[in-house]
Amino acid sequence: MPRVALKSAADAGRTFPREFALLHQLGGTNKDVDTEALLKGADVYGDPAAVKGLLNGQDAIEFEQLAKAFAKPSQSGSVEGPDGNCLGWAARDSSGTLAPYKFSRRQLQPNDVMIKITHAGAGTGIHDLPLPGFLRHVLASQFA
Repeated sequence: MPRVALKSAADAGRTFPREFALLHQLGGTNKDVDTEALLKGADVYGDPAAVKGLLNGQDAIEFEQLAKAFAKPSQSGSVEGPDGNCLGWAARDSSGTLAPYKFSRRQLQPNDVMIKITHAGAGTGIHDLPLPGFLRHVLASQFA
C-alpha cells in the first residue's frame, strides 16, 4: 500500500479540490492508501494507466502527481446553447460574477446520484405552526 504525501492540505484543497475530495473518499492523506481502492477510483474518476504507473513499485506518491492522474476531463456531456434543458448560474471568467447559463444535461449514468428538490425556502416553516411561543422558539432554534 502506498502512502500519499501531502505538503499542505489547505493548498491541495484550493489547487485540486476535486482530487483532494476523491483522495479522502479513497482513504485519506499521509497514511497508507489501499492500492485496489486507488485503481478502482482511477477507473471511474481518472486515468487508470497513469495511476498504475505511479503505483509501480512506489512506497510513497506525491499528492500533486496523483491529482494529475485523477484529473479526468468532465464526462458530463453538457453543452451550452439556447435549446438546453437546464438553466443554472455559472461564473464564466475569473471575476467570479455569476450569470444565467443554459445547458443540456446528459442522461444519468450508473455512478450518478439524482437528487430531487421538492421544497426550497429561507427556513423550515416551523414558525408558522400553531404552537405556544416558547415551544415554537425551541423548535425553530433547533432547525434554523
